[in-house]
Amino acid sequence: MIKKVQWTRVEPSNHDLIFIIGSGPSAKSVDFNTLKEAGFCIAVNDVGHRFLTADAWFTLDPWGLHTQQLNHKFTGIPYAAVPE
Repeated sequence: MIKKVQWTRVEPSNHDLIFIIGSGPSAKSVDFNTLKEAGFCIAVNDVGHRFLTADAWFTLDPWGLHTQQLNHKFTGIPYAAVPE
């Protein structure tokens, strides 16, 4: 379920480190478990399909609201900045 949140109210956590993981080729060599232990993790676009335990997922793509980019087993909070 995607929930509407005003930008000023998005508070990832109290972690000192926040990792934003894009879906480029370098993401294939990232150890997601190590990042998860070190701080708050935000998966962007297709990474949400592979990093199922990220704290949050973000997309600007309207088609991202469908299952192409986000695995149905994703456990974090999904955010989508798309037109209604």
